[in-house]
Amino acid sequence: MKITTIMLVAVIFISIADAASWQLYSTVDPGGGANLPNTLMALNPQTGEQTQIGPQGDTPAEFALDFDTVSGFLYGVAYTDYHIINKINISTGQSSVAATLQESIQALAFSPDGTLYGISERNILGTINLGASTFSQIATLDIPGMAAGIDFSPQGELYLVDMSGYNMWLRVVNETSGEIINSIPITGNWAVGDIDFAPDGYIYHTNYSWWLMKIDTLTGIQAGVGSGELGPLGGIVSLQNGCSGGNEASINLNGEYWFGSLKANTLPFSKQGTVTISGNHWVQQWEDNYGSHSFIKNFTTSKVSDGSYNINFPTGTYNIAWNGNMMVHTDNTADSFGYMGIDIMIRKAENANMTSVVGEYGVFGHSLDYVGDWDISWDEDAWGTFVLRTDHQLCGTSTDSKGDTGGGCMNWDMNSVTTMIRMYSPDSVNYAMPCKGGLVLAATTEHDDGGGMSYELFVRETTNPITFAEMAGTYQVRFLETGPGTGDVYTCSQGRCVIGNDGSMSIDAYYSDGEHDVFTTAYTFFPGQAVDLNGDGIPDETASNLISLDDDDVSDGIISPDKNLILIPEYKCSDPRTNDDWIGGILLIREIPEAEADLNGDSNVDFGDLAVFVEQWLCEEVNSDFYQTDLQHIVNFLDFNVLANNWPDSTGKLADFAGDWLKRDAYNADIAGGDSFVDFLDFAAFAENWMK
Repeated sequence: MKITTIMLVAVIFISIADAASWQLYSTVDPGGGANLPNTLMALNPQTGEQTQIGPQGDTPAEFALDFDTVSGFLYGVAYTDYHIINKINISTGQSSVAATLQESIQALAFSPDGTLYGISERNILGTINLGASTFSQIATLDIPGMAAGIDFSPQGELYLVDMSGYNMWLRVVNETSGEIINSIPITGNWAVGDIDFAPDGYIYHTNYSWWLMKIDTLTGIQAGVGSGELGPLGGIVSLQNGCSGGNEASINLNGEYWFGSLKANTLPFSKQGTVTISGNHWVQQWEDNYGSHSFIKNFTTSKVSDGSYNINFPTGTYNIAWNGNMMVHTDNTADSFGYMGIDIMIRKAENANMTSVVGEYGVFGHSLDYVGDWDISWDEDAWGTFVLRTDHQLCGTSTDSKGDTGGGCMNWDMNSVTTMIRMYSPDSVNYAMPCKGGLVLAATTEHDDGGGMSYELFVRETTNPITFAEMAGTYQVRFLETGPGTGDVYTCSQGRCVIGNDGSMSIDAYYSDGEHDVFTTAYTFFPGQAVDLNGDGIPDETASNLISLDDDDVSDGIISPDKNLILIPEYKCSDPRTNDDWIGGILLIREIPEAEADLNGDSNVDFGDLAVFVEQWLCEEVNSDFYQTDLQHIVNFLDFNVLANNWPDSTGKLADFAGDWLKRDAYNADIAGGDSFVDFLDFAAFAENWMK
């Protein structure tokens, strides 16, 4: 029955995949009697049919639209204000303001290298820096009419539609000088809004109506495609589907993450920022006490035998523990500057606002000071309960490494654009980042008065019951420990924890100094103390996810609401310190078992994986897909360029390449294995894993 049901669905999906290996996207203009105004939609390039993406009203109508292959997001010019550039999640339609410019932008397009070009009023070509919200002029275009839309072809040529009354031209522009390289007249009477140079060689465009149009780039002939039922078209963009399957280790890292890091040798160093992953593009931006920084790198992934994953950059390998929501990296050797420490990356919370983050949290903070001197490090480690209240008060109590207990309240608010939480008093200001899974992450970017820097992890307390059986499984162990009074840093490079159905914990960990530690403990649940969530003086419900460990050094802990993380504070010290006084937060990150047919790496076998499977239907594995960074998995001129630059002393290689020409690669859907071909043997194996 399972195979029969999925077969019927697969036939439908395969028919769709054969009809179009790429997809158009647009936003619904709120005018013209729209049925679903301000909504992201997919367009069928053959019929113009419109399909809703995300909730109605989540995506403001965009006058111009394009896709950034580096960040993995759509960017558009707001229909209501041409000075605003919006960023849009293509999967959910959720939108936020990316930049507000002084200039009014009437067209935009990303070049193949990720540079954002725009046309301001008066036909001025320039580049847009989203981070700085600036427009840098290149040249004023020498055209008689108005630049209606721009886009880059797959070959990297910048195309422009020039409208002057009823006369229109399709022009090719030199993006570095603004010079017009080539022009052909457009034959047709349809006005042109935004344009997109699609994979089939046509330029598709909007025209302030419900109709999808296209222009033959060779003849300039304009033709109608069709219309849908959601509303008038705003901006337009195409994305290639292709025979693709995600990262090599079948984990879906795509998305936006908050990032916090704490490292030290004799001087502590911490930073906070963001990581954005799209396909094999890793974009990281952060701030520290030296300023703002960023890098962009391509990567591949591979699974390690110990259950962790390697992020393979051209410059080296970066090992992570991964539970589907958060990545944690710890150094097992010092870098060239002698620093060692921990990096924590957690997916950004969706639709975070001042209401959604209100609640009670278990909070652990680990602080490193200048020399590790006990007298200076009054704020080293602390563990306690904090409440983000509805009256914008952050109140709590905590116990630090010396056993001192403190408490109090301070103010808090949230930046509605970045969603960062500001926690402030007359004496200090700190920032925290709301994450998925009921987590909040914070890391300092400046040294305190004692030279210290820190990271803090908030885990929301929940009233939902949790059982030993739910927590049973295998976990990756990661932690940053500080030595007794010296500030020496040790990190767990490889570690695993097995939790049984009876609450037992067996931990096997390796330290950066070579020590191998194996021990067993156990935990029990205990109720938290009822706290006041709204400041009315009445305690609310108590938490159910707090745990107590049968261990003298680590007595307390907390389980994340999604049950994929256990935070165990290790903060207790004697006074004076002894050689046994190691402090640091232990993170147990649940390992997500890989399903054989989990092709998109989201830990489920469902319609998302079926879509990946049908994209590779009847594809076979090819050896000539040399150019991997485009994630297209097709043998084309990009691969030929690689071959030409590495020309072998053999004509056999050219013959093999010719045989693979324009073939699409079976990337990861050959799950039955053995024949390097995606066929019904693989489909049968896929069906057996359906909805597991």
